[in-house]
Amino acid sequence: METPILIIYLRFIDKKLHIRFRDLVETNAGLVKDFFKYGFPVIFGDILWGINLAVQGAVMGRLGATALAAASIANVVFSMVAVGVYGTSGASAVIIGQTVGARDYKKLKLYTKQLQIVFLVVGVISGLTLYCTKDYILMLYNLSDEAIEMTRQFLNILSVTIVGTSYQMSSLTGIVRPGGSTRFVLINDSIFAWGVAVPSALIAAFVFKAPPPVVFACQKCDQILKCAVAVVTVNRFKWVRNLTHEPSALD
Repeated sequence: METPILIIYLRFIDKKLHIRFRDLVETNAGLVKDFFKYGFPVIFGDILWGINLAVQGAVMGRLGATALAAASIANVVFSMVAVGVYGTSGASAVIIGQTVGARDYKKLKLYTKQLQIVFLVVGVISGLTLYCTKDYILMLYNLSDEAIEMTRQFLNILSVTIVGTSYQMSSLTGIVRPGGSTRFVLINDSIFAWGVAVPSALIAAFVFKAPPPVVFACQKCDQILKCAVAVVTVNRFKWVRNLTHEPSALD
């Protein structure tokens, strides 16, 4: 449904881009080069993140049906509550990208500092919402007492880590990445996902035989740890890369 709506809007309603169907078959060497240089890290990073989520699910599956069901429900509830977090990140990317492209670096610094406060506020509100509504949401499910209690524990963990998610994810993908440093975000996410979260969860589950909530906390620990990297990286402003070209450069 989104595709025809988008096509109709771009063709008949939009007054800024003026995209026509003939534009879809035109090629531009400069744009293709920039796409692979700056776009590939974004695509590859999302692929790795998808694999990371699959591995997390596989680990939970090894801990039993109850743990798998609890993690699945907790992640669904988290996704519903985190919509505001993802929306904030996306909106910030538009603001930062436009400001960097305009070369208004004084305003960029102001926006960057203000947005970090917004990220924290959205994270705290999302965490409190998740924590306060979890019992009411769980009433919608027909689960055993053990599954209910484990899901509640998972949601308690997520109500804390969502604050970290809101800050670090929004800072890295809503400020640093649209600011031009797409490769840094890929490297940072890969290190924390595959060097910290996944190994710690595997060790906790299969070496120390830790209970599922501990394993789940290990899987989500990168959301808190990446905050330290985010706060240093964002406020040093070395991520600024102006990717815009003069019109003639892309003609």
